[in-house]
Amino acid sequence: MAVEAAVEEVTCDCQARRSRAWQYLQIFAPRRGSETERGWIVEVARWEPDPTGARKDRGSAVVECDLPEAPAAARIADLFRLSAGNHAQLERWAETAAGDALAGTTFIVTRRYQRGR
Repeated sequence: MAVEAAVEEVTCDCQARRSRAWQYLQIFAPRRGSETERGWIVEVARWEPDPTGARKDRGSAVVECDLPEAPAAARIADLFRLSAGNHAQLERWAETAAGDALAGTTFIVTRRYQRGR
């Protein structure tokens, strides 16, 4: 019974998010042979549903943290723990100014996009 309730709650949450914008976390690792020279990147992005319903939803970066070296697995795990299911945390991180750390982390915002990219 508890599992069914949890699944129902997640389903309702996802359906509610389809009709409004929300933030999400992405982590990019460098790819071997990539044309770009960028290293590790932590990104908070914003998902924006298409208001016309034409299925042209899109996600765009809000803030990025360029990392000078590969982060320890524990730092990545901590980042996921802080953000997991915590929409308010992701919204706070999306408001972080360039040069400031994402709240509760040591990840420094190196790039901020006004309305996503």
